[in-house]
Amino acid sequence: MAKKRKLFVRKDSWKFPRFGKGRKTKMKWRASKGMHGKIRLKMKGYQAQPSVGYKNPKEIRGKISGLIPRMVYNESDLDKMQKGEVALIGKIGIRKKIMIVEKAMKAGIKITNVNGEEFLKKFSLKGKKTK
Repeated sequence: MAKKRKLFVRKDSWKFPRFGKGRKTKMKWRASKGMHGKIRLKMKGYQAQPSVGYKNPKEIRGKISGLIPRMVYNESDLDKMQKGEVALIGKIGIRKKIMIVEKAMKAGIKITNVNGEEFLKKFSLKGKKTK
């Protein structure tokens, strides 16, 4: 579990700014396609490419910070949350999202894809004006 996951970056990304030197979004892995590509051929002395052996251990696979993610679409889904789970809010409207975030903050449930305080500060006034 303590083993760190290998970072696979785009070929020659450390050499050229256009390939993302210091820019994470451009450095993400792209498969080598060249006929004589040394990385594609897995030659010794060249960077590794993603393959079966680099999979995460089964006990931490799919978890977020060691917690099991659970999709939440309404307030009743929050009631079903158990210990060791973290909420992931699905694709829903603002009004429902405000209600879910407020209830989660009261219950002490962590939400991964929304920062509770900032979200409520930004949208709580807009949510009150509608019906």
